[in-house]
Amino acid sequence: MLSEEFLKPYREAGDCFPNLLARATYLSKFCRNGESWTDTVKRVVEDNVSKDPNVSEDEAEELFDAIWNMRVMPPGRGLWTGGVAGMHPAAKFNCWGTVLDSPEEWCWTADMLMLGGGVGVSLLEIDKLPVVKGFSRLYVGCSSEHPNVGEVQPDFVGDRVYSIPDSREGWVDALRTVLAAGFSGRDARVDVTGVRERGAPIRTFGGVACGPGPLVHLLRKVNEILNGAIGRKLTSVECLDITNYVGLCIRSGNVRRSALITLGHVEDQAFRDAKKDFAAVLSHRSTSNNSIVLQGGEVVDWDALVRDMSEFGEPGIVNMARIRVDDDSAVTVNPCAEVPLHKREACCLVEFFPSRCESLTAARRAAVLATRYCLRQRLDRLPDPESDAKQQANMRLGVAIGGVCDFDWNTRTLDRLYLDVRCAADDYSLELGVNAPIAVTCIKPSGTISLLAGASPGMHAPFAPYYIRRARFASNDPMVAHLVAAGVPMEPDQYDQTLNTLVASFPIANPGLKVYVANETVDDQITRLVDLQNHWADNAVSATVSFEKHEEGRLAQLLDAHIQDIKSVSCLPKAHGYTQAPYEEITKEQYDSLVAGIDNTAKLTYGGDVLVDECSTGACPIR
Repeated sequence: MLSEEFLKPYREAGDCFPNLLARATYLSKFCRNGESWTDTVKRVVEDNVSKDPNVSEDEAEELFDAIWNMRVMPPGRGLWTGGVAGMHPAAKFNCWGTVLDSPEEWCWTADMLMLGGGVGVSLLEIDKLPVVKGFSRLYVGCSSEHPNVGEVQPDFVGDRVYSIPDSREGWVDALRTVLAAGFSGRDARVDVTGVRERGAPIRTFGGVACGPGPLVHLLRKVNEILNGAIGRKLTSVECLDITNYVGLCIRSGNVRRSALITLGHVEDQAFRDAKKDFAAVLSHRSTSNNSIVLQGGEVVDWDALVRDMSEFGEPGIVNMARIRVDDDSAVTVNPCAEVPLHKREACCLVEFFPSRCESLTAARRAAVLATRYCLRQRLDRLPDPESDAKQQANMRLGVAIGGVCDFDWNTRTLDRLYLDVRCAADDYSLELGVNAPIAVTCIKPSGTISLLAGASPGMHAPFAPYYIRRARFASNDPMVAHLVAAGVPMEPDQYDQTLNTLVASFPIANPGLKVYVANETVDDQITRLVDLQNHWADNAVSATVSFEKHEEGRLAQLLDAHIQDIKSVSCLPKAHGYTQAPYEEITKEQYDSLVAGIDNTAKLTYGGDVLVDECSTGACPIR
């Protein structure tokens, strides 16, 4: 498709990453088998345009140039899975949403997480879950010869009743087996001898295995929670905990990451207080962002809500009443809340960066290229019949503006760009013979992609002139040794009790800009959020409003006054006190000292996975 003659100048120019963190992110998250940036973009573009045989050579080359120069950027999911033979169709989508109305939705959630996507889980219908009928004993078996038998601590050896296959489907079915036994009050026996050892390669998806330990931990915790609810239905917090343990299982030291958001009733104080139990947060509750849902007519104590946000960073707010003005079938959101979703619907994202375009005309063309890319991505069919039906009916797109604070705009600019995207989507869907998308635009948090593009994340301002940017790696990730050799500070993740995750600290400089998180007011941020929601995003805006202690009262007033124009928002105090926070402001002197010890020209290896763990600040860890 793309000729070598066309690609030659790009190959000669080499890769274009601004710092060691960007290169580490690319090599660990998007590079396959030692390919170059040119190879990656070629793979992604050729796969995308192949979905429509009528795409011209000129459009393919124009899209390649736009992505290579980062005017248009597929989501990390698209960079990683595009053009990879044997990739599961569902693994090509960013995020998903579901409603926890049966135990099977936990299994579906685990499946989507293991495919690399994030999941938004609504707890608003847990009253439909069955009563736990009786006590269930769980027996876990493992051969004494398995390299990780010490982590498993088996209850028996041999006598396999259910031997877990070494596959994604096997792990999901093990969870299904324990849930079914737990709700019905039957005993369950599972054997994990067949699960590959920690550190073994994962072929198609990439990375290395985490061993059977995290799975066994999940199964035992699910069994324990169900046995604590005999004769009744599960509470919202118990449902939250099972969801969080699912996330912990997928996250613990593995290549797959677990971005979760859980939605609870605004009146459910136990749910709202769940993150106040710090021991539980350290154990497992850090694996989801928790948000309360407004459905219209509630009396909200905004001052009390902001006080909780100030002390605990949560809950976030999902205004389902405002969402359903545009989409009356939406029931949940994706983990960073920029896309409302129907049950088991997937979201499909792409970004364009006006700050990397030489003119508004060029930005408008980038928006159209991004729209056509995104719609082609929607053409793949999904194995889950319910998910596929939602996709074919909705054809929902998520075209996002990246680096909102990096270019000058006004509401007329947003209206113009929105019209370009809406018209391009309508015209192209007609050409392809598919339904016109029910929604087309959003503002995504743009975690790893903003790193690659050297842009501010989504609607959020750059953090500070000088700061530390933290990222997480599995302890057995081959990238770790290279980063340590390059002088990057590395320490154990204090939120992972399995001790399989490490935290790296990268010094970053952005001096000379006008707007930073540190000098913005809550008025500035809410105004920008409302403008983006009303003039650009027909889905939603992923927004984390940062505030000072003295701004709490003003933030409560602003939320009260503007909530009717906001679909989703979370708020985080600037002085949050979190250990190993994703961002930490430092002085120029501290920056210079850290940089002096790091070799930013160091060669790194590809493989493994870096987690830029920052949903709490607005950006997303899902690739």
